[in-house]
Amino acid sequence: MIGDYTEEEDRLRRIAVILTNGVKVSSDKHNRLLFRGADAVDFLVLNGISRDRRHAVEVGNALMLTLSLFDHIDLSHAFRDDKSLIYVLHPERIQQQNATEPSTAPIPIIDNQKRVASRRKQQLEAEGGKTGSIGA
Repeated sequence: MIGDYTEEEDRLRRIAVILTNGVKVSSDKHNRLLFRGADAVDFLVLNGISRDRRHAVEVGNALMLTLSLFDHIDLSHAFRDDKSLIYVLHPERIQQQNATEPSTAPIPIIDNQKRVASRRKQQLEAEGGKTGSIGA
């Protein structure tokens, strides 16, 4: 156990860091990091974090409710395996929570916003400078 967290909270924090650094995200005109529910489910299943899509939804809801890692874009839905539902990612919440943990935490935190900005720049260059994003 890390700090005063339960083993389940420790596990969720590790998953949160992995998801934050790996799920396909986009940004909108407000510079919020956005992802689709189905993309997060795909990520959790394909990376062996969840055994199936139903379990991935359970994990997603735990990340959303226990750690407040993300919210539905208009706060009207729980986490679902649905490509039409968009969620706002809050990686800074994990960084704030991890700030009190020992420096020997097993999963390093990567600055996701820099990574996303770099990925977005590459996408725009590949598209010839066209713009467009989720929820823009």
